[in-house]
Amino acid sequence: MKYKVFAKGKHSIVYISTMKNIRITRKKARNNKFIKNINKEAMILNLINQFNLGPKLIKKGPDYFDYVFVDGQYIKDWIKTASSSSKRTIAKKVLLQCYKLDKLKITKEEMNHPSKHIIISNKIVLIDFERAKFTKRPQNVTQFCQYLIKNEIMKFDRKILKAYKNDQNYHNFRKVLKMIK
Repeated sequence: MKYKVFAKGKHSIVYISTMKNIRITRKKARNNKFIKNINKEAMILNLINQFNLGPKLIKKGPDYFDYVFVDGQYIKDWIKTASSSSKRTIAKKVLLQCYKLDKLKITKEEMNHPSKHIIISNKIVLIDFERAKFTKRPQNVTQFCQYLIKNEIMKFDRKILKAYKNDQNYHNFRKVLKMIK
């Protein structure tokens, strides 16, 4: 299989290829110093894939992993032309994925500025879990709400967000969702 460079980051290089008519993404550590990051991200992808989250992991190697290429638009580009009702629909779907991550005790660490971490097409996929970590108090829902507030996409009652932050139960999450009208 022949890979082409798709993107370069600080810690990794992303390649794309095609295998049996399926586009494949390979994320490879830039050097030995970042192999630990690659292994952690592959492990997190393996876990969250069981809950229909993230890009589908295909294979893991010693310093790389492969997943199904996610085609679509970054949220930062999509949002420029989306209708208000589409924005509300997508916001709810992203928040549901954030809630699942919160329940798994994983903080993605990018949800307050997810411009290149959410891809929208016929489905919504959160990508790039390199900075993700396990924590007792995950912040995905509240971080994404901060992004929506900061970019004047949605308004949220801060008391309801604070209640969710303090007790991440389904009842409090439903209150967050109900604010999207």
